[in-house]
Amino acid sequence: MNFRLIFRFLGIVAFFMAGGMLLALPWGHERLGGDWVFERAGVIGLLLSILVSVAVGTTFLLFSRKADPIMLHKESLAIVPLSWLLAILLAALPYLFSGTQRAPGVDMSICDAVFESASGLTTTGATILTDLETPELLPRTILFWRATTHFMGGLGIMVFLVTILGYGTSGKKIMLLETGGAGTTGTWSHYRQFAVVMASIYMALIALMSITLYGLGISMFDAICHAFSTLATGGFSTYNASIGHFAAETDLNASVIELVVIFFMFLGGTNFVLLYYLIIGKTKEVAKDTELRTYLAILVGVTLVVFFSGMIFHDFDAYGTTDSLLHPKSKLLLPWDAFRQSLFQVVSIMTTTGFVTDEFEKWNGISLLLFLAVGFIGGCIGGTAGGAKVGRIVVSFKAFRLELEKVYRPNVVRAKQLGSVTLDDSTLYGVVAYLFFLVVTVVLVTLAVLILEPPTLWTAGGEPARLLDLFSSSLSMVNNVGPGFGVLGARQNYGCLAEITKLVYSFGMFAGRLDLYLPLLICSPTFWKR
Repeated sequence: MNFRLIFRFLGIVAFFMAGGMLLALPWGHERLGGDWVFERAGVIGLLLSILVSVAVGTTFLLFSRKADPIMLHKESLAIVPLSWLLAILLAALPYLFSGTQRAPGVDMSICDAVFESASGLTTTGATILTDLETPELLPRTILFWRATTHFMGGLGIMVFLVTILGYGTSGKKIMLLETGGAGTTGTWSHYRQFAVVMASIYMALIALMSITLYGLGISMFDAICHAFSTLATGGFSTYNASIGHFAAETDLNASVIELVVIFFMFLGGTNFVLLYYLIIGKTKEVAKDTELRTYLAILVGVTLVVFFSGMIFHDFDAYGTTDSLLHPKSKLLLPWDAFRQSLFQVVSIMTTTGFVTDEFEKWNGISLLLFLAVGFIGGCIGGTAGGAKVGRIVVSFKAFRLELEKVYRPNVVRAKQLGSVTLDDSTLYGVVAYLFFLVVTVVLVTLAVLILEPPTLWTAGGEPARLLDLFSSSLSMVNNVGPGFGVLGARQNYGCLAEITKLVYSFGMFAGRLDLYLPLLICSPTFWKR
């Protein structure tokens, strides 16, 4: 194992994290809406975190001065998960050094900070913070850093590094592991070109959404933070009520804002290669893409079922997440508003963004079951969404159909294809094995938290409610969705959980973001042997 080469990459990652922290510092200035009384702690916390990150990066780079530049397969397998682990630890420092409070009078613990940073970088969007709108508890600079972790983790830390530095033939291995192989075929220059295309589209969409939201009357701070969260399909908001906050702002057109967020969440969940094809005029390539068509079909179908079942069971109200606080005599929504609310929540969960406009966990059982299903499926390969990915689901159904046909037509041989791509047996086996492994991981995480988490939060609902809440949140963590059900639902947070449970969920988010195999691989002692 070429440890010096691994430390070289880790050193660069540490400097990359320091650069991200610099982006949050200006928001403490009064001209950008900051108040030094509250922002002093945030600025000091960020500066200390930058110093630590630079010190770590310098130490690692000095150690790696004589590193052999040749990267073998083992090194590439180690670099990606170790880089994410280091990034999560460094991203937790601003919360600790700034004295950010999880709740009034309760400082964030190390487990709290790790959970929040893991949630941000993996774009899960789950939080332990109870109040996002009080600068005494959470300075604006730290709130912006929180959104910046979505920005940095959405496309993938290593994609940014390959875009900037290239890494030659090493870039091939890194891009394959970071993106799951989406669009990366050809010589090493194609890999860097792919990384540049991905990063350019990502940045352009963030800029476009920020300008659009700002034009709709949202402050530039909120516009940028929500653009980071939306295109990264993360879900961190600057308000306690998430996107539902804008329904209470009488001077804003909340319905248009929700439609804008829906559109960009959808784009974040699509394959960025297809967006590139669309830009250069290859519309036929986009139209015939099987994964995209399946993605659209699921979104439309599930939205219609959620809408009609919600109308039947009276799930919708007029004021989203603010109804019980501001409008106790809320009325039923008009059909269009109810449909928009259904569409918003389905797109938010399927793209694993996790924004909310209502307490969807209180909707009817049909909708809840569909939310679990689409949260498990996730978005497209090559996008920023989490989940199993639509492409894998399509491939697994094709494999199932072929095996079923063999039962009554054993001599028939059919081509195994996904659109124009021919699938070999190893690909089919790998996809089915991954989906099985994903289900097993969700079950194991659920069992772990059922054992470790005290039942005190579920005195009213009892053990059935506890099982449903922890299962939904475990599925949400591993698939990087965000909100769960019940006490961990849309209006709630994860700060009430035990410290050990937060660490288990942090590992679940980390494992889910890296497609499960890599985090478990580095935990194996045999992997590190010669």
